[in-house]
Amino acid sequence: MSGLERLGQIVDSHNVRREDSIAVTAFAISKEEIAEICSGKSGLDIFDGIEGLVGLLKSHDTNGLSKEQATAPERLSWFGSNDGADASRKAKVFRDGCPVELPAPQLVVGDLIVLTPGDEALVDCLAVTPVTIDGSIVQPGGYVAAGKKASDEAKLIVASVGK
Repeated sequence: MSGLERLGQIVDSHNVRREDSIAVTAFAISKEEIAEICSGKSGLDIFDGIEGLVGLLKSHDTNGLSKEQATAPERLSWFGSNDGADASRKAKVFRDGCPVELPAPQLVVGDLIVLTPGDEALVDCLAVTPVTIDGSIVQPGGYVAAGKKASDEAKLIVASVGK
């Protein structure tokens, strides 16, 4: 079983909040399960490449989500919403292939965001491009926790919302 298949299996089996998760939504995956998926593989190999990672989150690695995809009831019921987030905080997001700035409550799982030096990840993400976070390099496919600051420009994909 590939890393992507195992990740899909985990996603399918999780539909409740879990205390041991890094993503407290329907997409909840425990740190132990991430270690299991990563065993013997590194970076994007655990997702069968960038296409696998982005495909799992039903997004696109260049264009992000369309407005219709971002507001689809199925996406929100499956992955959750970020309604309780601070609306004064904004993120640079690709919608319909164009960069826009959105308030945190409008971020959804699968959004492609861009961090520039000094920007803070407003939600838990997975790196699409390498990024230095708090002095450590995170390779593509690596986890970037909400609240961490970027030292360089990078693309990330939102992996969880609604913490």
